[in-house]
Amino acid sequence: MARDDMIAYHKAWPAYCPGRPSSRTKVNPSRPREITDEKPRGSSFTLAFIVAHVPLAFAMQRFPWLPELHSLVALTVGLWFALGRGNSLGVARVAAYIVGAEALWRICGGGLFWEFGKYGFAAIVGASLLRKGTRAFDPVAIGYFLLLSPAIVLTMFGSGLSFAKESASFYLSGPLALALGVSFFARMRLTGFQLQSLLLAAVAPVLGTAAICYWSTFGARDIDFGSGSNSAASGGFGPNQVSAALGFGMVAAILCLWLTPVSKIIRVFLIGAILLFVTQGLLTLSRTGLWLATISCLLGGIQLARSPRQRLELLLSAVILGLFCWLVVFPAVEEFSGGAVSKRFKETSSTGRDDIVKGDLQVWVHHPLFGVGVGMSRGERTRLLGDRHASHTEYVRMLSEHGLLGLISLSLLLYIGVRAYRNVRTVENRVLVVSAIAFALLFMAVSAMRLALPSFLFALAYVRLEPRLARPRRIQPGPPGSSLAVRSAVRRHRPNVASRSQ
Repeated sequence: MARDDMIAYHKAWPAYCPGRPSSRTKVNPSRPREITDEKPRGSSFTLAFIVAHVPLAFAMQRFPWLPELHSLVALTVGLWFALGRGNSLGVARVAAYIVGAEALWRICGGGLFWEFGKYGFAAIVGASLLRKGTRAFDPVAIGYFLLLSPAIVLTMFGSGLSFAKESASFYLSGPLALALGVSFFARMRLTGFQLQSLLLAAVAPVLGTAAICYWSTFGARDIDFGSGSNSAASGGFGPNQVSAALGFGMVAAILCLWLTPVSKIIRVFLIGAILLFVTQGLLTLSRTGLWLATISCLLGGIQLARSPRQRLELLLSAVILGLFCWLVVFPAVEEFSGGAVSKRFKETSSTGRDDIVKGDLQVWVHHPLFGVGVGMSRGERTRLLGDRHASHTEYVRMLSEHGLLGLISLSLLLYIGVRAYRNVRTVENRVLVVSAIAFALLFMAVSAMRLALPSFLFALAYVRLEPRLARPRRIQPGPPGSSLAVRSAVRRHRPNVASRSQ
């Protein structure tokens, strides 16, 4: 290659190199997107990392100090990526890992503290944002959180400082994680391999959760399946949260299969993991996780099926997976549970959640301007209606406890989801946004923000995937030194580079 052609080739290289910003890419200079460049690891290393969480989960269940150490190590690694190396992709992976491990830590007794999953996620992405400067914070997302803060004052005057701190930690940690997560992930552009590594980082601890649930179900000498959710089949912890974590694992694995270039061994493993998550989700007798995963994947699949070939592939894969579950998984689970699974999933009752929603709305009617304060709706509902259950729906909780500011904050939350959908330009991004936002909104409707899952999924919806570059058109070379000459030199020498690499 001549010296002039070599110079022209390297000048034009960023426009044709996948994973690097193109000269045609429109970037807002005030909020530039970060494009990370990292080679994918081998399938063997990835598979070994994920499978290692099965013995790790059993060790965490046996040794009470290990979950605390494990959560501390995850936080330390995340802060090291955020502050020491400034590696946004590393921060995103650790954040996804913490979110996937939250249910596992709670099964084993909790991490450093009970709400560590949400605070750990917020800490590492917040540290990365502070390193980049105040311009990195999204004003809409931060406004959504700040509007919920004044209600703490009402709780302090009504029930004291100690109860106010406890309520704020429980109810506002999720909104804080959501606001910081959206601000952080809105600046990221990922390739397919990088998105795959992020999703698999979340799947790994969910596999450990499923392993504990499997052993506590099939390894028990005697297990009684009643008419409600089964705590024994959930590893001894809340079935709703465990079922939601398993549903999240299904969605993450399916998005890997749909949107990322997985190898054959990873593909087979993910299909097996999905079947395991489905089996354990059924045996928890909690309908939360399966319904959330099914609806979000269905909506995402509709976005993906744009061409006849894609529709045919999705239909065939759905039919094959559905028939396998119907003919193999469901009969085995039904026989093992003594018919409890089918009886449970045939129920259409909301298990009292509709009464809680009506009670919260009545509390809002009595306190429309300022609400009753963070964590105070339960006591007010008990006084008005005699209902002592905690709120399960985040939307009405925001109204009853935060009043008018809660209504404005709820409007901003919905706008964050709509904005994420309106900003997408590719089919792959639309699938990611629809699946993530649907799962997050449905989770908040039935389980409020008890886990960091909705915060992470709202943030994940703002990731932009690198589009596949189209094959350049053949053009005639122009005068020496012109842009046409540069592009011609690139096209003339690219086959030589490719043949040498082969």
